Amino acid sequence: IMKPEYIVFDLGGTILGNMTENIEAGLEYIESIAKGKNNLNRLEVFREIYQNKYAQGLKINLEYNFKSFLNLYADINNMAFDIGTDEIEKSFFEKAYSYEGLQDGIKTILDTLKILGIKKGIFSNSAFSAQMLCDRLSRYGIKTDDFEFILSSADYGVAKPDKLVFEAIYRKCGVNKEKIWYAGDSFVNDVAGAVECGLTAVWYNPENEKQITDKLKFQDKI
Repeated sequence: IMKPEYIVFDLGGTILGNMTENIEAGLEYIESIAKGKNNLNRLEVFREIYQNKYAQGLKINLEYNFKSFLNLYADINNMAFDIGTDEIEKSFFEKAYSYEGLQDGIKTILDTLKILGIKKGIFSNSAFSAQMLCDRLSRYGIKTDDFEFILSSADYGVAKPDKLVFEAIYRKCGVNKEKIWYAGDSFVNDVAGAVECGLTAVWYNPENEKQITDKLKFQDKI
């Protein structure tokens, strides 16, 4: 395998630990700062928007973003806010989603890549903007300036494993595809997506999961 010039990482489950959700806490925060709210059940409204609408888009790799959700959720609930959407997004993300710290050994890996002169990037499937992801990385002591780019599917409207995402990653790197590695913990989103675009896939698989597919043969590309 050719030595890479770029290694692009997934975020949750790869650099950061697995993510846990507390949607109720996030919705309670929105309610606490809102004016003119009604008595609709906030979780029922959230599920109607996400599970019945946005989740359908994710099946074809379309990503929604938090600000779009906030606009719809607020109008359904007759809410208005005195603070900006950037601040609301940040606070909702803080209250509703948490990561299990850094993955074991990731700081050593990132530091070693810096010494070797291998450039790094991040692409994460997320409903939150890249800036929110940068803030969370900084909290765990990761220097975001060490990455050439940090991207979120929320800013594209398209999510992994869509080929358009990996084509965009390739263009951002600006080198031949065979010199780009993509590292992630999801076989479908990270490995399959990267290989289908012609990138080298690095499967972070600490649980030693086994994946079998009749459609794609990845053995020589992982």
